[in-house]
Amino acid sequence: MEDNKRTNYFKLGTEAIWVAVGQLLGVLGSLIGIRVLTSEIEPAEYGMLAILISFATAAQYLPGVAISDTAMRFYSEALSTTRLAEYRVILTKVFVRFAALFSVVTLVGLGVMQLAFPEYASWVIPASVFAVASVGYLILVGVFNGARARRAAAFIQSLFQIGRFTTACIMVLWFGASVVWAMWGFAIGAALTAFVGYYIFTVNLVPETEKSESPSTALNHEMLVYGWPLLVTGVLTWVSFFMDRWLLGLFGTAEEIGKYFALFQVGFFPAIIGGQALRQFISPLVFSRITHLKNHAEKKQVYRINFLIAHSLVLITLAGFFGALFTHEFFFSILVGEAYRSVSYLWPYMILAGGLSVSSTGLIVSMFADNRTKAMIPLKFLTTVIIACCLLVGVRISGLTGIVYGLCVFSVIELIITEVFLLRTVYKSER
Repeated sequence: MEDNKRTNYFKLGTEAIWVAVGQLLGVLGSLIGIRVLTSEIEPAEYGMLAILISFATAAQYLPGVAISDTAMRFYSEALSTTRLAEYRVILTKVFVRFAALFSVVTLVGLGVMQLAFPEYASWVIPASVFAVASVGYLILVGVFNGARARRAAAFIQSLFQIGRFTTACIMVLWFGASVVWAMWGFAIGAALTAFVGYYIFTVNLVPETEKSESPSTALNHEMLVYGWPLLVTGVLTWVSFFMDRWLLGLFGTAEEIGKYFALFQVGFFPAIIGGQALRQFISPLVFSRITHLKNHAEKKQVYRINFLIAHSLVLITLAGFFGALFTHEFFFSILVGEAYRSVSYLWPYMILAGGLSVSSTGLIVSMFADNRTKAMIPLKFLTTVIIACCLLVGVRISGLTGIVYGLCVFSVIELIITEVFLLRTVYKSER
């Protein structure tokens, strides 16, 4: 018994290390890339890149995250019921259909841009390649984390971040500091990552003898019922995630968007990566455990552990915030180019907002585990309305500075609302 416990703890420790390594390398690669890009690209041009990325990333938040979360949730069930080959066929078909539909949309969009905005038509193809490749990458991340193949997940996650920023820097340095070349760099890096990840998936996770099997109606239905609400929340997440840059575009300047984007990338973005690491480590463990528990009282014990972990991050966030208050000038001078350093005083508040957002993300894992994806729709709608109000008031009062403070206020409100919502649903449910 003791040997089994030690083995389990060692396995969990190893998994945690691989998750941390993958995300840490990704963050370091991103920060180096941001430093190079902000040194070469002027704030106004960088602001236009931020707007383009916001639309290119729509595919990630609409189908990408929904399919990825569904893939992560159902891997353990497909494996335990010997339906792994069916699971693979379903995911492959979904991605192929998405890519085909998105290609048609891209062609239509290219035609419209050529007629209406010819100066921006060159942005369409690289943005579309990046969007499709990113969805493929997210699906593979979901599969690898569902399978607890932590080394594979760590490898492609670090490759995605390092690869896209490396290729973007190469394109900018070789061909010119422009939006289109930076976007082509992101697209090439994302596509290479997706191809490498798919090769790892086919070679290591699906037995050759099972590859020709067709999916059953039952598994299709289970994954569809779980995943469709995530498409709705994905739309709301995308809107709320990029609303700050859109509002700055309406009420500010391209230069302000560029400075804000750099601030976001080195303040809020590392917290997003940390939140992904938390979800990717905890979720498969919770899903695997919940799959074998039938009594809701036992399930709530698992949820309480997740509850404590998510709240411990609040203390870590506060420590990071107070530390950044005294060191922001020094670290910001290292992280970004000189043209962006005038907003360094806002960096601690970005860290605060990002850390609180991670805590909310950790709490939501319990909803996924309890198969309450439908219940997330009203929660996400409410938080989207609140962030819109916070950011709109902030930008109207104080422009870029107001956006950052509005984001902080929203992060506090989001954490409180998420906690109350979970306490009234998942933790009190006796179903």
